[in-house]
Amino acid sequence: MILSIDNTAVKILARRLSDINGIGITEAVVTALKETIHTRDHKLAVCSIPGRILENRRLACVAGHKLISFEADHDLDHDFAGDDG
Repeated sequence: MILSIDNTAVKILARRLSDINGIGITEAVVTALKETIHTRDHKLAVCSIPGRILENRRLACVAGHKLISFEADHDLDHDFAGDDG
């Protein structure tokens, strides 16, 4: 597969990353793509942690359901625990 991107900004950024890392332009583009994918995967994994916790406890989020505020959750937590503060 041949990939040709005729974009001035891409050329400038690829050349800059190439110079920063002391690598060729192709390797700089590959590195940037890998790092972007890794970062995206990490963000998705972090975002899914609450869902996995609920799933493990056999609970689920209801579509369209609004979450309560942190303050309300905090107040409820202390009310149930019999704690005033």
